[in-house]
Amino acid sequence: TGSDCLNEVLVAIEEAYALGLPVKINCVPLSNMQAADLLAMLDLVKNRNVPLRFIELMPLSCNSELQGISGEAIRSKLAEAGIQLSKIESTLGNGPAVYYQAEGYAGAIGFIEPLHNKFCASCNRIRLTATGLLKPCLYANETFDLKALLRSDASDEEILEALRQAIYAKPQGHAFEICPANFPMNAIGG
Repeated sequence: TGSDCLNEVLVAIEEAYALGLPVKINCVPLSNMQAADLLAMLDLVKNRNVPLRFIELMPLSCNSELQGISGEAIRSKLAEAGIQLSKIESTLGNGPAVYYQAEGYAGAIGFIEPLHNKFCASCNRIRLTATGLLKPCLYANETFDLKALLRSDASDEEILEALRQAIYAKPQGHAFEICPANFPMNAIGG
């Protein structure tokens, strides 16, 4: 985020967990992370039934100087550190993460791998950006302006039709491998 707020984030996670709020921890690991860094992340879910999800770095212009690490490389580093992962066959949540359990850890460990393990065929997501644009795919340029519909007193049927169009416009797959020159995080709704 460009801010040194780690302590505030850790306190917020602990308070949310203590209140019984649903908590998920996402981590975008970089290639320079060592096994000790990954184990430190795992410590956050050792005694909490909170999922930790490792998400592959997506090639956006805002992070073009960074190098990510694949889920397979993370699993290898964890195995080398003595962490044995067992795939959880039941479904957790309704997103694209594939979850594992590690002995001695309360929280599940998930992997979201849009580059090395494409899940487009089973993707059930559309994204509403902070500016009111509905995107059929995280990485799509095509948008549907829901904000304009809502502000123009569109009928429920017109809004439902826009949702249908966005869903039917979902592409067969993303093209993360071909990163547009200027595709910042806010272009995907982040």
